[in-house]
Amino acid sequence: MPQVKTVKSVLNELIDRSNDQIMRMRLIEQRGKGLAFRVNALEQDILQEKKKISKALDDFSGRLSSMDSRVGKMETMMKEIVEQMKRFVTQAKLQEIENLLDIYNPVKSQFITKAEVEEMIEERVQK
Repeated sequence: MPQVKTVKSVLNELIDRSNDQIMRMRLIEQRGKGLAFRVNALEQDILQEKKKISKALDDFSGRLSSMDSRVGKMETMMKEIVEQMKRFVTQAKLQEIENLLDIYNPVKSQFITKAEVEEMIEERVQK
């Protein structure tokens, strides 16, 4: 025998179903809010990390430009040093100067006067 449902039982069943649907909707809303909260938190974390990375890049860029400037100064100084080194006396030239000094050194060399030379020439001519 088929069960005959009364209007009251049908209404109760409809109310139960609508309550279940409302509960499901609330759960879905809560999950959506939780997801939105997590997404918001992730966005904030990403923004903070982006700021940190941007600051680190700025610092790195500043240090890199400082180092570039220092390297440029060092290159200039090296060129100046090389130019100065080109003007230095070489070992051969120094030896040549020492030899000339030894030759013209009155303490080590024996110079004769003009009169002594003339006297020596006359002695030779007379012989």
